Amino acid sequence: MVSRTTYFSKKVTLLNVIATFLIVFLHAETPIRFGQPLDFQHYPFIYSVFCLTQIAVPLFFFISAILFYRSCEWKDIPKKLYKRIFSLLIPFVLWNFIFCVIYFTLERIPIMATRMSFSTPLNTPIDWILAIWRSNLTPLWFVKYLMIYCVASPIILLVIKNKWVGLAAIIGSLAACLALGWGYYDLRFWVPIYVAGAWTGRHIYGNGKHENCPVINRSRPITIISSIILLSLLTVSTLGLVSWTWLKFFGPLLIWFGLDAINPLFIGEKFQVKPWMGDMFFIYATHYFLLNVEQAIIRSVLPSNQFVLNLTFIITPVITIVILLVTARMLSSFRFFKVLTGGR
Repeated sequence: MVSRTTYFSKKVTLLNVIATFLIVFLHAETPIRFGQPLDFQHYPFIYSVFCLTQIAVPLFFFISAILFYRSCEWKDIPKKLYKRIFSLLIPFVLWNFIFCVIYFTLERIPIMATRMSFSTPLNTPIDWILAIWRSNLTPLWFVKYLMIYCVASPIILLVIKNKWVGLAAIIGSLAACLALGWGYYDLRFWVPIYVAGAWTGRHIYGNGKHENCPVINRSRPITIISSIILLSLLTVSTLGLVSWTWLKFFGPLLIWFGLDAINPLFIGEKFQVKPWMGDMFFIYATHYFLLNVEQAIIRSVLPSNQFVLNLTFIITPVITIVILLVTARMLSSFRFFKVLTGGR
């Protein structure tokens, strides 16, 4: 029977792939690009999928925190931060710079400038520095926040070392988030989700506990209960009955622990990690631009009716994922590609 170490690694890979694909669909906000409202009334299918994709970014934060704190003591922090220079900081700067160059070039080509939206000025060195730091042209703001949380790791470790203090911090930060209305792009909004992942990593998976023990089958009721709660949250969030914050916070927890209860043997033995599954960071960093190009072309040649928008919402993410997977496989043998993807 598969060990917990193997199972954990495969589980992280599987969820990373799922979350990345959801991110691509999250940014395929077709009605908005066609100048139409994205809501349940006008586009129920697109909006329902859009609500599901709200789980993706929280899942990334949750898993990232688990991986950082599952083996983390005070002495480990300097080494972990040093590794993040290569896995987070360098790719963050390079990708943002690359897309600044791309957009700067396209903006000066009349036929492209009229078909694509350029809202970020790149006229001075300060403009470039701000565009890179703010991730104005990429979805890499997540990486920036992740780096900030890594820098704050001594404080986070101090908070979660005692499991009760850690739980209090999670509940308190969630309450503050709900009460003060911190927004999606507010660094504070993601604190309860990240700290929940850090707490899970330390107190459930910490320090290699039981890593060599075989995976134990979980009970089916856990799967059923997790599925019911997750579907309920999706439904009430889609209908606008509760804040998306509840889905974003509890979604990763329900998926992470609910997946264990389905059938550990599927992940542990039947699920096989493929080379292309290591290309998710490349897809994450580049998909937004490609989606923009594809949908700009479609918008210029097809009418903006409901059929076209729904079909575009389905097709363009699939095309984007396929193109980027093929591109990543072609570039994977080059050293610079490893630098761009943080050695992944």
